[in-house]
Amino acid sequence: MRWIRQAVDRFWCTPVPAARLGWIRVISGGFMMFVLLRGRRSFIRVANSAPDHFRPVGLASYLEAPISPQVYEGLLWATIVLGTAFVLGFWHRFVGPLFAGLLLWVISYRLSWGMIYRVHHLVSLHILILGLVPAASAVSIDAWIMRRHPGRRMLRLGIWPDTPSGPHWRFGWPVQLMCVVTAIVYSLAGLAKVMGPAGWAWGLGNNLRNNVAHDALAKELMTPGGASEWVQLAFASPELMAAAGVLSLVIELCAPLFLFHRRLAQVWVVLALCMHFWIRVLMDLTFTYQTFGFAFASFFAVEAWAMWVGSKGRAMVGMK
Repeated sequence: MRWIRQAVDRFWCTPVPAARLGWIRVISGGFMMFVLLRGRRSFIRVANSAPDHFRPVGLASYLEAPISPQVYEGLLWATIVLGTAFVLGFWHRFVGPLFAGLLLWVISYRLSWGMIYRVHHLVSLHILILGLVPAASAVSIDAWIMRRHPGRRMLRLGIWPDTPSGPHWRFGWPVQLMCVVTAIVYSLAGLAKVMGPAGWAWGLGNNLRNNVAHDALAKELMTPGGASEWVQLAFASPELMAAAGVLSLVIELCAPLFLFHRRLAQVWVVLALCMHFWIRVLMDLTFTYQTFGFAFASFFAVEAWAMWVGSKGRAMVGMK
């Protein structure tokens, strides 16, 4: 059993630079701010729906009746203000938990008025993790304050105490936890498929083809542009749909197994991105957080990419 314990220790105690956790905070928090700002009118409009449509879920479950739309709008704007501070890394020790908690409540209330959209689930979980750990120790206003005003205690209240200066497991385990959460979310999606009426036969492609057909018919009837031209491929190539069904089950159900090796995990990310690209082409469905790779930032050394982009930017400015 020693090798199991050693493997677990290596996984959770991997030293990671503070900058990696900081850039992941910027990526996930920035995406969530984009969602809130772009969808704020939709959030507010839903909150003005008829009270009999209210079916509370998540953190909103304790409510017996809807709150005032004006109160919800105020909470939404408070979330946006806290989210801005979260992305900038200002007083993260206090802002992080407040933003994460309020965001979960705002999203839960939004989903209490009808269909439960899954697009917000993964990013909300990532924000929750980032809000409860020292994710602003390097790339943040907090870090700038710590460097410029090390002796001013009042300015440094938002900085986590005893923060390591170099790579450390305190920055590593939150990154690994985000990878685990991502893999579990995909596994649950796979389990939902095989635990449905079709069972393991879902991998044969028939259910996938039926889902594509249902989506295409709805788009043909209700959207100006209609369905994608690629839909015909689903019916002309049953072997291709069967292969897509099997591959999607492998990607989703086996996601946690890829975590045991860093390179394998990155291969899994590439496969997942290909799956989302295929969904986008075939059904015109975009899970933006996943399709554009934001959900997988924790699988890569994003701080190295940021340094490379920064060096190229400084070089371009120098050339001018």
